[in-house]
Formats: sequence, structure tokens, C-alpha cells
Amino acid sequence: MLGRMVSAGLSIATVPIFVSKLGTEAYGLVGLFASLQIVFAFLDFGLSATVNRQIAQHVAKGVANVESKGLLRTLEMVYWPIGLIIGVSLFSASNWIAHDWVNLSKLSTQDVRLGVIILALAVTVQWPVSLYIGVLQGLQEQAVQNALSTTAASLRTLASLVVVIWVSPTITAFLLTQAAGNVIELIASHAIAWRKLGGYPKSLFYFDIRLVKTIWRFALSFNLVGVLGLLLSQADRLVISKTLPLEQLSYYLIASIGTGAMPLVSNAVATAMFPQFSGHAATGSSGLLARSYHRALQAIALLTAPAAWGGVLFSGDILKVWTRNDVIVSQASLPLSLLAIAGLLNAISNPAYTLLVSHGHTKIPLALNSLSVLIFIPLMVVLIPYFGIGAAAAIWLMQNTLFVLAYTFYASKIVLHETPFRHLTNDVLVYFTCSGVWIGFARLLTLQVHNPLLSLTCLCLAGTAYLITMLFAARPLHIFPTGLLVKPLADSI
Repeated sequence: MLGRMVSAGLSIATVPIFVSKLGTEAYGLVGLFASLQIVFAFLDFGLSATVNRQIAQHVAKGVANVESKGLLRTLEMVYWPIGLIIGVSLFSASNWIAHDWVNLSKLSTQDVRLGVIILALAVTVQWPVSLYIGVLQGLQEQAVQNALSTTAASLRTLASLVVVIWVSPTITAFLLTQAAGNVIELIASHAIAWRKLGGYPKSLFYFDIRLVKTIWRFALSFNLVGVLGLLLSQADRLVISKTLPLEQLSYYLIASIGTGAMPLVSNAVATAMFPQFSGHAATGSSGLLARSYHRALQAIALLTAPAAWGGVLFSGDILKVWTRNDVIVSQASLPLSLLAIAGLLNAISNPAYTLLVSHGHTKIPLALNSLSVLIFIPLMVVLIPYFGIGAAAAIWLMQNTLFVLAYTFYASKIVLHETPFRHLTNDVLVYFTCSGVWIGFARLLTLQVHNPLLSLTCLCLAGTAYLITMLFAARPLHIFPTGLLVKPLADSI
């Protein structure tokens, strides 16, 4: 979580600089390119998650590293060619994207086409990294994987900042710097993953069809879940880029980054929990599994609830202090408020989703994502052109309301064998209520204050008061029945 905070903090701090130097249209183009990269992730075929799960099970069962080495070498023979195919596909589509997809007013089509070509190179060299990250996560080398990812992301951001400020304030220079950073990350992740497995195997070209047969069902079903999930997560941005001016996508991206604390927390916890859940599934440790699940949910709720309330009640102040741009404040305040609630719901649903997938129950996420694609993407196509980016944020909120209800129900019913939704009272509701009281009080105190910096100071003080309240209330109120998160600290006090 701390590693992700470093990367997120750099991203948040540098957004105003990049927007100022590159322009809102160019920054919107960067967001579009990021969405295109994510969309292509369907060609992962679930392999990075599969290697994570399989190696975690090998560790739990005490299987020798030779099995894991064979698995990684086999998947490398699939993964690297896929990256090349993606790069060639993007290169081939560069002219179409530049002329027919985006709505430009300041950038030239030549700039966009060159940007797509550089993106093709960046994606090709970045693609295999997720496979090696999956290996490190499966080995539960969280500190090593975190150091690698955080260092790479920080170097890319800082190097891009230096280039844009002192060398060339152009989208081309920005993307070239990002691509160079991807090359470095690939080399490092490849070397570290193999070293943690005990060194390279004897055979350079190795493909074990037996291993493929044991994992293909999970990999394929997980990939289908991922494809639909990625389509849902990026559809709003793609529709905005096609139907609205590119500047509107920039405002929407800024609002999304403003809610970054919630996915930062939930993804960090899910990254740590997935191999643990997989190991518990392999060894049948139901008691430890329930303990880990509730612990994860409590950790997420504790830290994301105040962030959500802050985004809802202080969206204008946050944007004003952050960007110092009145146009961004007027355009992004409502989307930020809606996305803050959606982000909280998404974060809360993450442990249940991770629990289901780690146990091989991919049919439920697959059915849910299929239903969501059929409902919500047509809504985006119809509503976004008329109601703008606020409609996109509202639809994302509706999606995550469905997700949190469905995933929590099925995880409780099928895996944990608990009464559905009952634990939400202790694991989530108490955090949401207490943080709402403190941050709502801060908002009341600052209603007549026209100094955004002072308002955010009050917000920070309210957040601190909330954390102190939760610490001391844990023991006397018995609000943490599993005694996992805050109660030990309260006991020590």
C-alpha cells in the first residue's frame, strides 16, 4: 500500500504540470492511450493471474521450484509473441486512430499517429512484465514486487517530468520517455522473477503441454472475466473520446485520479490476499480463509470510507487546490463526487471478487460482467453524448452498486458459508458511518469558508479524528468481532 501511495502521489502531484505543459487535449490523448493498453489486456488470456495462483498453490503444498520454473518457461513461450502481436496491431491502426477516432482541435493527426506508433513500441516491451509480476506475487514476494513496480513507475514519472519541463514539452517526447522506462522495467522484472525461482532452467526453448492442460480451464475462464471487466472499466473513456471533445476526457481522467486512494487501497490488499486465498483453497483451511477475508474487508473499509466522503463533500475544494484551474473545477466536480461513491463500492466488492476467483468460481464474475456489458455499455452510448461526463460517472456508480451486492452475496454463500450481508455491518457499515459523521461535521464547519486550502485542512483533521475514534472505540463497542484490525492496537493501549 505504501508503494502504491508513492506512485499515486507522484501521479497526483504531476498532473497539473503535465496538463500545463502538454495541454488538456494532449493529456486526454495520454488517457486514451492508457485505456487502449488496458483494453488489449484481454490477450493476457488470464495467464498472469494463473501463474500467480498456481505458484501460490505450489508454495502452500511444498512443491519444488522445478515445477514453477517449467510453468513460467512454458508461459513465456506464449506471452512474448502476444506482446509482439499487440504492438504490430497498434502500429497498423495508427492512421485510423489519428484520422477517424479522436476529435482534435489543437493536436495534428500526424502528432497522434506518431504517438500511437510509440505506444505500439511501449506496449510490446511492457506486455511480459505482468507475467513476471504474477510469479513474484505467487511466491508472496510482496516487498520485492512492490519495490520493482514502485521504482519503475516513479522513474517513468520523474523522467517524463524532466523531459517535458527542460527538454521538449511535447506528447512525442513524453511517450518516448515512457517507452524507455518500460524497457528497463522488463529487463529488471525478468531477471528478478527467475532469480527468485532459483535461476534459469537448462532449456532455453521449453514448452510443456502437460502444464497447459492443467491450467487452461481456469486461465480461459479468468480471461473471459477479465476481458468483460476491462471492457466495462474502459468503455466510459472510449465513448467519451469518440463522442465528446478530447478535453472532456481530460476532465474525466482528472476526476478519476482524484478518487485514486480507493483503488490504491483495495488493489494493494487484493494483491496481498490473492495468493493467500489461493493457498488456503489448496490446503482447505476454511478458518484461516474466513479470517483473512474479513481482515481484508475491514482494512479496505477503514481506509476508503473517509476518502469517499471527502470526494463527495469536498470535490470542488480538492480540485481547486490540486489543479488551480477554475475550468477543471467546474467540469470535474460532479464526476469526482459520483466516482468517489462508486470507488468505495468497488473497493468493498474487491475482497469478495478475489475470494471467488482464487477458489476457481469464475462463472459468477463472468455472468455478472456479461450482464453489465449488455446493460451499461448501451447506456453509455446513449447518455454520454447528451449528458456528458457526469452521465459516465453515474453509470459507473450503478455498475458498482450491482457488483458489491452480487459479489458479497455469492462469496458469503458459496465460499464462506456465512449469512450473506450480515458481516457487512461490522466489516463496513461502522467505518462508513463514523467517517461520514466526522467529515460531514467538517463540511458544516466550512460551508461559509471560501478558502479551499482551509477547507481541506479541516478535512484532514476530521480524517485524523475518525481514525483515532475507530482506534479507541474498537474494544468497548465490540465492533470488530473477528478482532483482526484495530482491536489489537486498542488492547495494547
